[in-house]
Amino acid sequence: MNEKVTRADLKKRAKAKMRGDFGTAFKLNSIPIIFTILAVILWTLLVVALAVFMSVDKNATNSINSAASAQQYVSDTMKQSNGQWFGTFIGALINTMLSAGISIASLSWLRLPKDETLNKPFVKQFQGFTSDYFVAILIIFIITSVITYFGYFLLIIPGIILALAFQPIYLLYSDEGDNYGYFNIIGRSWQFMRGHKFDLFVFQLSFIFWYVGMFLTLGLLGIYFIPYRNLALAAFYDNIVAENRANDAQVAA
Repeated sequence: MNEKVTRADLKKRAKAKMRGDFGTAFKLNSIPIIFTILAVILWTLLVVALAVFMSVDKNATNSINSAASAQQYVSDTMKQSNGQWFGTFIGALINTMLSAGISIASLSWLRLPKDETLNKPFVKQFQGFTSDYFVAILIIFIITSVITYFGYFLLIIPGIILALAFQPIYLLYSDEGDNYGYFNIIGRSWQFMRGHKFDLFVFQLSFIFWYVGMFLTLGLLGIYFIPYRNLALAAFYDNIVAENRANDAQVAA
């Protein structure tokens, strides 16, 4: 990370973009915001219901253990089936399409002049499913998933390193895809993140209390945090772009 730009500076840039234009921030991130709130509420209700059930009936523990054993058996059986694997793959792909579209739109919004706003933000969150990005995201997702999986399979640390190296890959494709193509962008992402992977790890870790806050507020804090995080990550990427340009200019001089 550029030494002149701190994590606080990047976060301030994200907050400044949202200030006075929160409607755009919400529309651009509305789908993940809604699903996050619903997921946290449902999970909380499940935990509360389980706690009440166990306190009411002492025999519930045996019932729960039996149910858990049965559930584990069903889960193990399903995991061995191709249908379960396919469902997991499709779910992860859809999530990636949505996340990539929002990330690309967040970067575009971040780069706009102060007096301009993002056009059609609600629609922009689905741009990962359009003809401009669908095939590229699909191919990149498959390749990076396989590489990262083997990284985790061999050792956890290599998997984490690979995941961090591929973090900005869809933003890179939106910026440089015409120059590198689907496959070469993988190597380009690794090169782009050289010397920045630990910075990204620490940057993401700095949001941990926001995640705690989302849990404590039943996901409602996500209304602000999710757009803020996506803009902050876009600012992190854009700072590396600016740093690389400055280095290239120095070399050329």
